[in-house]
Amino acid sequence: MAGSPAMGVLDFLLARRLRRGPALLLPGSVTPRAVLETVRLHSPHAVARGRAVVVGGAVRLRGPIAVDRELALAARLPVGWPVAYVADLVDADAEADVTAIVAGLAERLDGLAFPHPSGRSPDLFAVTGRALPAERLAELLPGSRPRRIPGIDLTLLACGHSPLEISFCGGEDGEMDYEVSVARGPVTPAVAESAERLAVAIAGACGGVLRDHNGFRVPLPAGTPR
Repeated sequence: MAGSPAMGVLDFLLARRLRRGPALLLPGSVTPRAVLETVRLHSPHAVARGRAVVVGGAVRLRGPIAVDRELALAARLPVGWPVAYVADLVDADAEADVTAIVAGLAERLDGLAFPHPSGRSPDLFAVTGRALPAERLAELLPGSRPRRIPGIDLTLLACGHSPLEISFCGGEDGEMDYEVSVARGPVTPAVAESAERLAVAIAGACGGVLRDHNGFRVPLPAGTPR
């Protein structure tokens, strides 16, 4: 990368780190406190340490970094985002998905993940809660029938007229893990909304915790039946 004559060594190194990513680009109105509170939807015990947020002891989100036009161009970032955070793994052996954390923050804070995620996972929502009978789940996805998947402890519910499917298996401590996924077709906004309604219904029925495809907790609407 060829920096401008006015760019110092530290700016050059910062531009290179931002270019390597993953980076979170934000409007100037987003405060560090808002970033921390949003990170805690993913990892409740995330803490601020100096000019960084440490997520689960495995991921460090460094910032806020003031980004002017010169730095944005040097880092090959889209121009017009005045604030950036850059994420990296603190523990190289950790299984944390840094890209998903950055993408989830961008979605909630009206920002941009860089590099932009390649595509949306067909697994849209996950719920952890008490076990429900398959018949109860079938009521939430009308017309579906449970089917065991050979060789693994997984049950699948799908039906012909819906693009969605529910899969579930036993989790830790007697809890059940449920996933709402797209069985076929593109993930359109209408499909994503239907998936969220189904996931909310499952979470209400099992008294569970609902998370989105990036692992961020989704609060249940007030009055959700349980």
